[in-house]
Amino acid sequence: MYLRSFELAGEGQPDPDVQNRSLGQGWTGDEALAIAACCALYAATPAAAILAAVNHSGDSDSTGSITGNIVGASHGTEALPDGWLDALDSRDLVAQVAADATTELLEPPWREDSVPQEWWDRYPGW
Repeated sequence: MYLRSFELAGEGQPDPDVQNRSLGQGWTGDEALAIAACCALYAATPAAAILAAVNHSGDSDSTGSITGNIVGASHGTEALPDGWLDALDSRDLVAQVAADATTELLEPPWREDSVPQEWWDRYPGW
């Protein structure tokens, strides 16, 4: 299935009907990931990838979410249309959690007695 997603991506923008016949409708994890990979690989822009992932008759919220994660990790929020980001509820909170997760993953692990107070304030019980 994953090979087929690369093949479809090489053919240009996947038609939702071809996508559904070739990769499934995204109702299972392997199908959703294959659709997301296909959309992320083919698209000229992150926005086009996400739109392709959500405009099919299957589990489009899942395929769109996975595609958004792929293109977000690859291109960052700067590559998304401003209007999309402006419409997000709790955008500042999501950005803070994402920045904190990145810090936690990229920096050496902290000892419990050296965790900054601001982290305890943000994440009580952490």
